[in-house]
Parts: sequence; C-alpha cells; structure tokens
Amino acid sequence: MATATKRRAYPLKVERWGEDGELLLSRGHHEPRTFREAAQEFCVEDADDTALAGRIGSERVYREWWRFVPHHDDGSEWADMRIYHQAPGPGRGVFPVTYLSLD
Repeated sequence: MATATKRRAYPLKVERWGEDGELLLSRGHHEPRTFREAAQEFCVEDADDTALAGRIGSERVYREWWRFVPHHDDGSEWADMRIYHQAPGPGRGVFPVTYLSLD
C-alpha cells in the first residue's frame, strides 16, 4: 500500500550565505517575483545595503533541490563550513531552495 509523502512547507525567509555573502536564499520553492521583492527588502532592512538591493532586480532567481554534505572536521578554519550539493529532486536529506547569486 502506497502512502502519500507529506511535503514540508518552508516560509519565505531570506538569508545571506557564502563566504562573502554572495548568495541570497530561502529554503522552499518560492515564486521568483515574491522572492526578489523579499530579497530587496532584506538588503535594505536587515543588511542595510541599498546598493545591493538595487542589483537584485536584474539577477536571475533559481529554484533547486539541495543536500548538505557532512564536512570532515580536521580542526582547520574550514571545519565548520557548510557544504551543499545540488540534488536531482526530492529525497532523504534534500530540501528545496530559492536563491539568487550576487557574484
């Protein structure tokens, strides 16, 4: 007997990721226009970066599936780094993301 898989709902919450903060993302697949508006608001209100907010309108919004991969803790400065890989679709340990790259 097959059972339906319940998908987790992710609220639209913009975060800045990357060594230089070059990724703005939110877990979940969100409508690109809505995400772009939230990212602009995040830059102005949370990051206090109006110049960055002005660039967002021209950046492409991506929707993908990602999986975090454990990083070997070797005691280096990179030991707490979060590593992720693109996944082919939903699955164990995989989550949807909506993001734009600012590099």
